[in-house]
Amino acid sequence: IAVEGCMHGELDIVYDTLRRLEEAEGIKIDLLLCCGDFQAVRNQDDLRCVNVPQKYRTMNSFWKYYSGQAVAPYPTIFIGGNHEASNYLWELYYGGWAAPNIYFLGFAGVVKFGNIRIGGLSGIHKQHNYHSGKSVFILHGTLGFFSKLIATYAGHYERPPYNEQTIRSVYHVRHYDVLKLMHVKEPLDIFLSHDWPLGITEYGNWQKLISVKKHFEEEVVSTGLRDCLIICIGPCSFKNNKPCQELPGNCRNPQTESFLQLLELPYMLDSSNSEGVSFGVDRNESSSQPGNTLDEDIELPDEDEDAAEDDE
Repeated sequence: IAVEGCMHGELDIVYDTLRRLEEAEGIKIDLLLCCGDFQAVRNQDDLRCVNVPQKYRTMNSFWKYYSGQAVAPYPTIFIGGNHEASNYLWELYYGGWAAPNIYFLGFAGVVKFGNIRIGGLSGIHKQHNYHSGKSVFILHGTLGFFSKLIATYAGHYERPPYNEQTIRSVYHVRHYDVLKLMHVKEPLDIFLSHDWPLGITEYGNWQKLISVKKHFEEEVVSTGLRDCLIICIGPCSFKNNKPCQELPGNCRNPQTESFLQLLELPYMLDSSNSEGVSFGVDRNESSSQPGNTLDEDIELPDEDEDAAEDDE
């Protein structure tokens, strides 16, 4: 199983890297997991819903897999991060096929691949939006006397077209989604998150980290990056990719080890499937009908800019 950090829409590059890795190592990769910032951008309308500076708004290559011009050579499962085509992912809120052979876990979801149970939580944690919702006025009355009630619906209230606030808040984790995952009773083998787990700074040189990413300093000193919300649903391998910055030092944590890594787990694929791949989904699926080596110099969105904007 290959684990990718931020995809940023560069499917062609990542798939080509995996092919080369298979040839070089003499292995077979059965599944690709992506820990957010997948950027499933189909068209220009989707591109306008991605919260990145204008200079990073490029189509990249997902659209080819959505349109059918290309097919993902590896079954791919991904969650959402904070650089996404949020309008499209909202259409697949409960999870579903974003393109042939590419599955979105939803804002909170669990699936099975062979006998491996994979769960995930999309987005990033911001406390001021965690319990947020939309307040509405309700008028009711009897015999001509009316009173006004205010009802607040906790959850996701954002709808496209997004404004400067909702284009950010749409990917903030909500308590409602966490509660759904807390009802999962069977143990998970893998859990995906775009946030880092609590205490991750204890496994690296956090002083050097905040010298590069200065906006982390308050969180690290006071909470050890506890602004990141992580929930435990049993023994599992934890994979995440937020923030997009590797902790310096001799840290061998899978969270910080590399950009693209392999996860070796004993699992069985469905032999009745001619291609040896089977997705078993733990709930009703919501589906969509879509009709080189890694370049280390690729410029990616700056997490500093996004974090500063999120705190406004």
